[in-house]
Amino acid sequence: MINIFLKKLLPSKIIKLIKQFKMNINMILQYYYDYKIYTKYNGAKLKMNINQIEGKIIAHYHVLEKGMCHPYPKKCFSLPIVKNLIQLINAYDTKSSIRSKQVNVAVSVLKKYINFPTNQKCLTSSLIGKISLLNTNIKMKPSSLKFSKNEYFKFCDIPFKEFVLSRYTVRDFLDQDVEIEVLKKAIETAQKTPSVCNRQTFKAHILTQKKDIINHLKFQTGNRGFGEKINKLIIITSDLNLFEGPKERNQAFIDGGMFAMSLLYSLHNLKLGAVSLNWSYDKNQNDSLYDLGLIPKNERVILFIGVGHVPETFKVAVSEKRELVDVLNII
Repeated sequence: MINIFLKKLLPSKIIKLIKQFKMNINMILQYYYDYKIYTKYNGAKLKMNINQIEGKIIAHYHVLEKGMCHPYPKKCFSLPIVKNLIQLINAYDTKSSIRSKQVNVAVSVLKKYINFPTNQKCLTSSLIGKISLLNTNIKMKPSSLKFSKNEYFKFCDIPFKEFVLSRYTVRDFLDQDVEIEVLKKAIETAQKTPSVCNRQTFKAHILTQKKDIINHLKFQTGNRGFGEKINKLIIITSDLNLFEGPKERNQAFIDGGMFAMSLLYSLHNLKLGAVSLNWSYDKNQNDSLYDLGLIPKNERVILFIGVGHVPETFKVAVSEKRELVDVLNII
């Protein structure tokens, strides 16, 4: 009633300014909400949980992997990283009686580091001894691979362009169950996606129960008219525990977004229809989603992917793309 009165009383320009002011205040509140979540769960803390320690371990051993691939590596490169990595592995072992695969890989990388040709005469016996004490029961894989030019590009003649252009967003699905094993194959392929420092922060949560799918989709505003046809709902998240400090505050969206695109291509390759559903939320939507209890609160939801088998015939939106000149800027 008051709003109607004000609209009649005030000039339209003033009404627009008031709306803009209200939107700006709401934007500040939403960013503050994001700030609180990121501050609570990111890994830049003096006291880390085991998940955060593992994230640092992955980032550290990846530095050494990259160094051993360098065409002209320095003698005993990245020694501070080596020393920190040893401390992190010991801290991990103190907290857990069972090592994850990634921690065992880190040990393997350290052992390769002390045997690396340029490091033979510059490492102290003390450091070599500390690394030697880190036992691992996994078979040591190479930290780097060597290809000839022909070997590296041998699969590049596959018409990728045609494959990419053949994929469309599907919103029409059969009432037919999508097998979990097929989804596992798609996710396994998508794991090849690059991530910051190889931390592999992305996760894929597969919702299989119709009630869970409906309960989660009701907070997403872009599935009207077809959401009930989705057979499996994949919620892509990125683990905030594995990021550090203010500079990485948006990295979750980059890692998770890249993984999601890889997964969409992988699903298409396995002849499943898929629709990506944005997670553009406000505080109430986000809190309500996490209150359902299926997604850990330290994981940032990136987007949903609805999956199903496609009918014999169905329609898709063309979604015409911009001209190349509109997106390309050669500097």
